Amino acid sequence: MSVPAEPRPGAKPITVLVLAAWFGLLTGIVESFILAIRSFGLGQLIHVSLDFPWMAPIADVMLFLLPGIPLAILALMFRRGIAFRLLVFIYVSMGTGAILLMYPKIYPYASVVLAAGVGFQISRTLSRHQRGLERFATRSIGLLAGIVLLVALGMIGYRRLSERRSLSGAPAPRAGGRNVLLIILDTVRAANLSLYGYDRPTTPNLQRLAATGVRFDAAISAAPWTLPSHASLITGHWPHELSADWVSALDDRQATLAEYFDRQGYTTAGFVANVGYCSWEFGLKRGFMHYQDYPISWRTILESSSIGRQMDRSYLIRGLLKTDQHLVRVAAPAINQGFLEWVDNRGSRPFFAMLNFYDAHGPYLPPAPFDRMFAPGGRDTDLSPLHRFLARPRRTPPAANVIDREIAQYDGALAYLDQQLGVLFRELDQRGLLQNTVVVITADHGEEFGEHGVFDHGNSLYRPSVHVPLIVVSRDHVPPGRSVSTPVSLRNIAHTLADLATPTDPSPFPGFSLARYWTDSLAPAEPLVSEVSQGLRTPAWYPVSRGNMKAVMADDLRLIRNGDGIEELYRAADEIEGTDLARESSLTGRMNVLRDVLKVLGAEH
Repeated sequence: MSVPAEPRPGAKPITVLVLAAWFGLLTGIVESFILAIRSFGLGQLIHVSLDFPWMAPIADVMLFLLPGIPLAILALMFRRGIAFRLLVFIYVSMGTGAILLMYPKIYPYASVVLAAGVGFQISRTLSRHQRGLERFATRSIGLLAGIVLLVALGMIGYRRLSERRSLSGAPAPRAGGRNVLLIILDTVRAANLSLYGYDRPTTPNLQRLAATGVRFDAAISAAPWTLPSHASLITGHWPHELSADWVSALDDRQATLAEYFDRQGYTTAGFVANVGYCSWEFGLKRGFMHYQDYPISWRTILESSSIGRQMDRSYLIRGLLKTDQHLVRVAAPAINQGFLEWVDNRGSRPFFAMLNFYDAHGPYLPPAPFDRMFAPGGRDTDLSPLHRFLARPRRTPPAANVIDREIAQYDGALAYLDQQLGVLFRELDQRGLLQNTVVVITADHGEEFGEHGVFDHGNSLYRPSVHVPLIVVSRDHVPPGRSVSTPVSLRNIAHTLADLATPTDPSPFPGFSLARYWTDSLAPAEPLVSEVSQGLRTPAWYPVSRGNMKAVMADDLRLIRNGDGIEELYRAADEIEGTDLARESSLTGRMNVLRDVLKVLGAEH
């Protein structure tokens, strides 16, 4: 008679936790390896922190311990512990799922099924070698953790050492150089600012600041979304002359403002809140000695894992948590704090700093009391109906009351951002820095709220998406209380800053200095171009879905050419561009002139 096999012993609580951490570390290391190949080997955009080599393993340890801790408690409750095969099945399934989620062409639910199948098969094999796997995991986990720790310390230390070397190797600054502060307000359209006559008091601090310098009333962005707009702004080139686009970063063919000031002996730093398109991998940090994008926080660590990123994108999970807020969202106080700490320790050199604020970007979720400032009753949750509509847009727009409420929240976000800018400038004034600092405040693009059946930005070239604020302040060098009605392009900011900061050296940037508008009342306007490439995975009724779009403004007319060749013509004074004049026979000749301008500027298709 055969003796029945003795059942295998279950895993003890400590083993449950060790295996959770071990599998998590292995998964994170594999994820880091794949991300490194994509970024540094294939040149792909990966949309995670540069610290992913050590953050991803830590994130996966955290995620694997979510089931590991309750399983360890159960193992403590049962004398025989937890079934080892079940444990391996859970951890292998999680690890496989994490790798599969890195390939977006695989549907997430399909990834779950495939991962479970792999976990089932591997757990059958590994369960036969329980003691060996337990010993190997226990002995090697310290080595894996030590490697991750060394990578973290090495990366953080290298960046700090690199900054010190860049500063020590910089040329001596020329005498008379002025500090330069470039502030870019992400997703801020001029139409909703009391600075420009809006009936809600959204920007009292900007109004006070504008009274000390020059306000431009018709500043037009070169692109309706972040990356090409920033690229044009810091290089002086039109978007069609640059590589920056939906899936490609800014390359090194054109010099940037940071590179120029670095050669002038300045200390340079960038502080960006839009980590989605302004972080380390998009080419905007070139020339900066110090560049601060993703914060080192548990949220950033979690987003470094594919499971964390999938959780952040899941509207089901967001609904359960009652928030549409992004997992990693850098608020204005963090930008202010980072910049002020840096400027206090920069030394005696003049500085060039670029600050990107993200607080007005959707979803519009301003903190209290700004969430109630223009919307009585505020909001019950941090869920945004418009944000959810944009995830799966339909032909039928949201109800008017929903749009009105979203605009009220957007205005509240603007007011909050304005308040934080007021804090920043009070701090700079107390330090005595404003006296010798050139300050430019603008926005990379605007926002649309259904004026043409389109919402958000990057989906069209209508005026609300490209008409942005622009203020230039420099005590003793820019006249106070001046306004300029002549339309201007943001692409001239690079030339302007070089001209104002180092007036004895000719600016190397294309375009011209905007100073001519406050020194010469008869200064001519230039044709203004705005561009956007065909959208990726956009609904068919979005203008950008039909191909590359171009717009040109000259004199009092603005021509928009859609990707399908259909043209629209509007008066420059028509803020929402509600009356299309393209079929007016009396304007045919002037439309031809605008078409010729696109050809001359090289912006034709």
